[in-house]
Amino acid sequence: MPFPFRQRYIGKEQTMPEIDLQIPTIRHKAEAESFKNEFFEAQEQVINGSALLDQMDYEPC
Repeated sequence: MPFPFRQRYIGKEQTMPEIDLQIPTIRHKAEAESFKNEFFEAQEQVINGSALLDQMDYEPC
């Protein structure tokens, strides 16, 4: 069930989207590499908040 919260400035009650946390596996590799390449193609050299994904190869355990 989504957690309800109130926006400070608008005052409307909304629900936060649900997220599904997953352990990285080899089936995520193509999508992870595509995500990284979007940044690099836009001349971004650092992906802030990516836990160093921009600096390593995607090789899950």
